[in-house]
Amino acid sequence: MAIRELAPKALPKSLQPATPVEKVRLKLITAKDSVNVKSITSSDRDQKSFLTICLLIATTGLLTMFGLNMALTQGAFKVKALKIEVIEINEIREAALSNVARISAPEVLATSATKLGMIPSNKPFFIDLNEVRD
Repeated sequence: MAIRELAPKALPKSLQPATPVEKVRLKLITAKDSVNVKSITSSDRDQKSFLTICLLIATTGLLTMFGLNMALTQGAFKVKALKIEVIEINEIREAALSNVARISAPEVLATSATKLGMIPSNKPFFIDLNEVRD
């Protein structure tokens, strides 16, 4: 390539700008210069949004599971307390039934009747229902 080819060509007057063009000088940035330029592209923003949504869903799920676990634990304690109460009530019932069985034994009934002044019958009498209907 010849130097002539690299030289800027003059534009015709019709294509020349009305105001003079400023020449801009570009400077090379070296490692010494600390320039932090961060650019967030749309795909980075989409990834961050997706990650945020995933974390939100996971956190909500964990909190929901924690709440359900607490509710189940409280229910288990209530069930245990109710089972203990049922056992106590059954023990009281069994004690009452054994007391009734003891009191209604024939020997005890006879003794209680004698104490009340009742006397045993020497000649039992039976009612014939066929005779009563006539």
